[in-house]
Amino acid sequence: MKLHLTILPTHQTVNVPAGTLVSDALRLAGIALDMPCGGQGTCGKCRVKLNGACVLACQTKLQSDSVVEVSCQSDSDFALQAKACSSDCLGVAVDIGTTTVETRLIEIESGVVLATLSELNAQQSFGADVISRIHFEQTHSKTGREELTGAIVRQVQNLIDQYCGRLSIRPERIKRVSVTGNTAMLTWFVGQSGLSLGSVPFQPAIPVTGQVLLAENLGLNLPGAQVIVPPVIGGFLGGDILGVIDRCLKAERSQKNRSWLALDVGTNGEMAIFHNGTLAAASTAAGPALEGAGISIGTKAGAGAVNSVRVNDDGELAWTTLNDSAPIGVCGSGLIDLIACLLKTGQLLPKGKLRIPPAAPLNITQKDVRQVQLACGAIRTGVLALLECVGLTMADLDAVYIAGNFGCHLSVTSLFDVGILPPGRPEQVQFLGNLALDAAADVLRRPDQEDALLDLNRLARSVKPFNLAELPDFTDRFSKSMTFPAPEISI
Repeated sequence: MKLHLTILPTHQTVNVPAGTLVSDALRLAGIALDMPCGGQGTCGKCRVKLNGACVLACQTKLQSDSVVEVSCQSDSDFALQAKACSSDCLGVAVDIGTTTVETRLIEIESGVVLATLSELNAQQSFGADVISRIHFEQTHSKTGREELTGAIVRQVQNLIDQYCGRLSIRPERIKRVSVTGNTAMLTWFVGQSGLSLGSVPFQPAIPVTGQVLLAENLGLNLPGAQVIVPPVIGGFLGGDILGVIDRCLKAERSQKNRSWLALDVGTNGEMAIFHNGTLAAASTAAGPALEGAGISIGTKAGAGAVNSVRVNDDGELAWTTLNDSAPIGVCGSGLIDLIACLLKTGQLLPKGKLRIPPAAPLNITQKDVRQVQLACGAIRTGVLALLECVGLTMADLDAVYIAGNFGCHLSVTSLFDVGILPPGRPEQVQFLGNLALDAAADVLRRPDQEDALLDLNRLARSVKPFNLAELPDFTDRFSKSMTFPAPEISI
């Protein structure tokens, strides 16, 4: 029997069989709820009003014609960078992050960035991290892969449509789309299964050498356009960290005999190290906490997000928000500052025990603290292992590059205070923004995409993948890294 579901405030309607989960019905209507737990009913983020009652969409089945009220979904973050041009040769660079999809509209000939757009990844409704989404595909064997692929392809198309609509651009003027992301994100984007990434040997289902594909064959409405998919280094070392490495090498061209570490801090914490001509890279399952996802007070970095926290002279916590708006939650940089401040005041112990929870809007929970511990511990474990791999200590490094928008408002001191980085010098650290997206944009600007892929293939083959899980004492290393550093001064 088919049921009729009305969705407020948009007044959309959808017909689904009796017994359909509310979250599945909303997904069919193109509404992706924030479900970091992957529909397990543990995060509470998918609360909606069904026939006036507050329910979890991922746990509630429809039994009759119903009305569901969904909070307004986050709008795209759009920014105009330059006056729209009349060129008929435009390109779109896309970074498919596990949590956020970021894009740039570029005039190919001049290389000028015309506008930027970003949104939370529509796959969030299948889980906050890659493992959760692989599990979704496993447990939905008939439709899982199609749903994951459809969600991200529709989202990329929607972002391109927004560019066209906002700037009065005909779709046929967009000639190229350069995509980057971790291996799983790229795999689902091109319509392949991610199941091979869920078990040893974590073999990618896509060509590691990259591809140039027709947009129409991927389901994108861009007649004649090319889609460039970069090489990947391995199972969990994708085109994003390859792009970061490429950009760091370019930044280091004028330097000689320097050793550096690069971190792409996100849901998948990827890192690379360079020393004496050797490149090594590793990936850690950091989880979405450092991007504000899966945290009870977490939010994306937008107006009203608490982006920095400090301890006043009287020992009280003070904060700032983006755009000086009323606080709506805490984003990644604010979360790291908050943990550092709580350690300093003694409200949080190094082992992770939350002694005195702070007041709203900083009212972090014990469960939240554990998620941050896991993220910090995972990244620190990888950093220490890579340093050991090339025989260096933190003090030996000439530079530490932090990629991704995570560092835009982050205090360098907080990176050390919470143990994401082992003890080092603040002057080592440089925040360089979204290097993966920069690299995707570089590909757009190249006259020949096949040549661009050849160069990236050569770079990918020069990187030594370092599998942290193969360390015999990995569990012990990870456990030790989860302990926050003891503060030098406790207030």
